[in-house]
Amino acid sequence: LRASLYPPGIVLLHKQHANVWQDGHAHRVLVDGATATLGSKLLHDDRKSFERFIERQKRYMAQEAEMLRTVDPRALSLAGRVRKLILLGPFAAFFHALFARRLVLDRRAGRRYAAERFTAESLLSMELLRKLLNR
Repeated sequence: LRASLYPPGIVLLHKQHANVWQDGHAHRVLVDGATATLGSKLLHDDRKSFERFIERQKRYMAQEAEMLRTVDPRALSLAGRVRKLILLGPFAAFFHALFARRLVLDRRAGRRYAAERFTAESLLSMELLRKLLNR
């Protein structure tokens, strides 16, 4: 794929020079020292069965929902604020992946990725709605 919905981040690091912590489902990294950009692409093959994908996404989205529910709204990015819009978030992720990130040009693989993001964001919306109704 030519792109994803995830922002660039530090993926290769030396444990003695980095502090890593959980932020919802995401990992955040604070580096003590200089960083550089890789000269080539890093391929991440994360293929899994649909059942395993759903199982993982349910767990990840429970973490994301808790983070989105408790974080100061002013600290959220535009994407984070859209994700909190229960009905809009999944559709926004789908169309953003296909057209803004140009994954439509990756044909079947791009459509699959966009559909997976729609599915994941739908699970997030369901989790946010569940938490809202169970207050």
